Amino acid sequence: MKTYLITTILMAFFSCQVMALKGSLVTSKKYGQYFAELNGKKGLLLCFHGAGGSAQGWLNKPQKKAYLESFQKAGYAILCPTSKNRRTKKWDSLNNYNNRDVINIDELLKALRVKSRKKIFLVGHSNGGGFVSRYSVLSELSDQVKAVHYANSSGLSKVIENSRYEAPSFFGYARCDDVVSYKKVEKNISLAKRSLGRRNVSKKVQDHLLWRAGLK
Repeated sequence: MKTYLITTILMAFFSCQVMALKGSLVTSKKYGQYFAELNGKKGLLLCFHGAGGSAQGWLNKPQKKAYLESFQKAGYAILCPTSKNRRTKKWDSLNNYNNRDVINIDELLKALRVKSRKKIFLVGHSNGGGFVSRYSVLSELSDQVKAVHYANSSGLSKVIENSRYEAPSFFGYARCDDVVSYKKVEKNISLAKRSLGRRNVSKKVQDHLLWRAGLK
């Protein structure tokens, strides 16, 4: 499963084929803004924005849209939620089951009738990368999380040391983030590697690869 997901990610990086991104950008009073297209059969790709962002950020740049399009073409459903805190525009950093962003996303998935057996794959950029480890452990659907992709992730949480954290993990980082320094990301990943041991893989990704993925 780990190898398959990484292959899919790299295919998304290099894909030059153009297709129209399907889906809807919804603004909900209860769940906040989210982008969704849920017809994919292979699994659900949950995408988490960085600090200062929102779901719409995945649609604003051609590179980001191309990233989603590649997974959509590969047969995945897509959901890009928005953090609840619209003042800081960051994801909740609470490391327990009261994390309100985890709760909100779980409730949103129920409202959208996402099948309880659907495989879930997580990708988080910057602050969103710091959040995906929390979601993978604290979510009611944690047993459905099959793999995690961290992109220039900041603030990797202590949750990553939890014995319940078992998802294969792909770490991509480069000198391409105006908010989070390369050295800080590298330090975070070094700490994560020590916590995770041999269960997960750390990999440097060149600037142009992250650009193609829409993460630069």
